[in-house]
Amino acid sequence: MACSMRGWLTLIVLIFAAISPAAAEPKRVLLLHSFGPQFVPWVFFAGQFREELFKQSPDKIDLYEASLEGSRFQQPDEQGPIVDYLVALFGTRKLDLIVTIGAPATFLFRDIGQSFFRPLH
Repeated sequence: MACSMRGWLTLIVLIFAAISPAAAEPKRVLLLHSFGPQFVPWVFFAGQFREELFKQSPDKIDLYEASLEGSRFQQPDEQGPIVDYLVALFGTRKLDLIVTIGAPATFLFRDIGQSFFRPLH
């Protein structure tokens, strides 16, 4: 698993390098948790991801984390408040990378995620 994680992180670092000529501004990264930041087994993956991201990135990282707590109660249709929060936070501050942890976060990102990214130039 560690080898696979390093491969993904290397790919992410290469993406950062390819899309950003302005290195002075930190890269905005959102870790979007499905069930909460301390939910096992995802807490271990998220911790290792954070550590490797900061260690391997050539750019400064501005890391944000959010959780879809409603997914723990099997109420995925109640994600409106978290979506409103993300829109308020990142409406004008676009993200460089969104990492979803768990299926509910992935499905939510599939539906709304593209509006949060900076345009590629």
